This record gives sequence, structure tokens and C-alpha cells, in this order.
Amino acid sequence: MVPAAKAGRQLKSLLCKLMNPESGGIGLLVYCVHSTSAPHARTRACNTFHAGIRQKRVPIVIVITELEREICMENWWDTNGEQFKCHGMQFAGHVCVTALQGYPGILDVVTPPH
Repeated sequence: MVPAAKAGRQLKSLLCKLMNPESGGIGLLVYCVHSTSAPHARTRACNTFHAGIRQKRVPIVIVITELEREICMENWWDTNGEQFKCHGMQFAGHVCVTALQGYPGILDVVTPPH
């Protein structure tokens, strides 16, 4: 695991390189977040990411993962999405997803056995 401060510096460096016009720039960023992360940590990390990109007017979509226990995954956003807005984070879109692998009731045709 990388310490948060080091990860933040590495992310900032990567984004600076990618946003350089010589590299072709960035057309869209997809930011993946675990639904099970502590809300404060999730919001802080996302805010750091969002703040560095927002001024460049690059659209950001957020993907909320690990929603296996949600009956209706979109309910997670209905309940928690406001946390991001309260911290000034706006997204071009969002999606709530789960992995199918090993999910009860999913046919082997969809999820091949290991």
C-alpha cells in the first residue's frame, strides 16, 4: 500500500504529464471509487483528484464499485451522491456497478467458471 501523501504526489505528476498538450491531452477521466470506503476518506481522495482536473475542463465520470449487496445499485448514488456535491464535486455522469464473477444466481454462461 502506498502512503496517501506519496499517492497524491504520484497522481498529480501523472495528471500533469497526461494533460500536457504534447501528449494529446485528456478527453475523459473515469474515476473509480469503492462503495465501501469510509465516506470522509472517499470524499477527500475524490476532492483531491477532482480539484486538479476541474480547472482544465476535462469531463469526469465517477464509477462506484463493490455494490454486490445492494438490491438496486442506483440506490447507493441516491443515498450517497450528495456527499460529493456538498464538497463542490460535479461529474459528467455516474455509474454504480458490481462484478459478476462469483455472484450468486448468475449463470456460468455469463460468468465462466475458474
